[in-house]
Amino acid sequence: MHEGMTKSGPGPVGALPGARLAILSKRNTGRSLLVLSGQLLSVGAAAYAAEAIGHPLVKCAAVLFIGTRQYGLGEVLVHEASHSNLSDRPRFNTVIGTLLSWPFFFTFEGYRRFHMQHHRVGLDDPENSIIEEYQDWRLPVSPEPISAHRLFWLIHLRPLLGVISLYHLYGIASDACYDSDLKENTCMWLAWAAVATLAWYFGLASLLLLYWLVPLLLVFATLNYWSEVGDHYRSSEMLTRSNVGPWWNKLIAGNVGYHVVHHKYPRIPWFALKAAHAELGSLLPGQTSGGPVVAFRQMQAGHQFFRPHAE
Repeated sequence: MHEGMTKSGPGPVGALPGARLAILSKRNTGRSLLVLSGQLLSVGAAAYAAEAIGHPLVKCAAVLFIGTRQYGLGEVLVHEASHSNLSDRPRFNTVIGTLLSWPFFFTFEGYRRFHMQHHRVGLDDPENSIIEEYQDWRLPVSPEPISAHRLFWLIHLRPLLGVISLYHLYGIASDACYDSDLKENTCMWLAWAAVATLAWYFGLASLLLLYWLVPLLLVFATLNYWSEVGDHYRSSEMLTRSNVGPWWNKLIAGNVGYHVVHHKYPRIPWFALKAAHAELGSLLPGQTSGGPVVAFRQMQAGHQFFRPHAE
């Protein structure tokens, strides 16, 4: 068994008692609004401070920081909204998910149908949407071994050199075409046209570029790539990987790194995943990684297992 793996013992896979599951699955609208407000205010504060100070290094730091908050908004909270985990009110999840998706150039409806397919289809099935995503990123999904040098290039160097940013741009264009059947797609692009026009008219285009579009392409795209790759890529027969590193879950990903338990119980909201992982992590089939070094070793040792297509 590879380093960092856990496996279920004999008998059925670990499960939470119904009463405990009900407690962990409780949504909290107020908490969701508080987190959302904090993320938005921190983006505004970082941009304001960078402009007030004016030093290039401070602006670079602001771009990096804003990119991490973008990940919290455009991936963590949108992901939770897609599972209706922000609130017990379905409309609240849809409205917030929609408002948070558009600034990142994708529709909430498109995100939700893509992500729900990922949960419906077996993770070892080549039709699972995560495989399509890996292929879009030019990641090998065959079981052949990958050398450490090539894997380091694929996982670490490409994001740092901006290659993944180009793939992200391509993904935005692809989503615009793929989601053309959705009315929301048209509304989103009209909204962006209005924002761009107003930013140009009021002389704010450079601020929009520096403090939203640059972090989106350079930081958000990289964090999203690392997250998606960390969740499943080359996780061997275990199929799913949890990143339990506190630096990731606390500072960046809002507990969504506990991905194994999320796949077992997708209706547990993000703030309860750590507790659920503490109770079930060692009982569920999946890999556990404490950071990028362990995850890299697992990817190098592991490989995807696909079911053959049905004839």
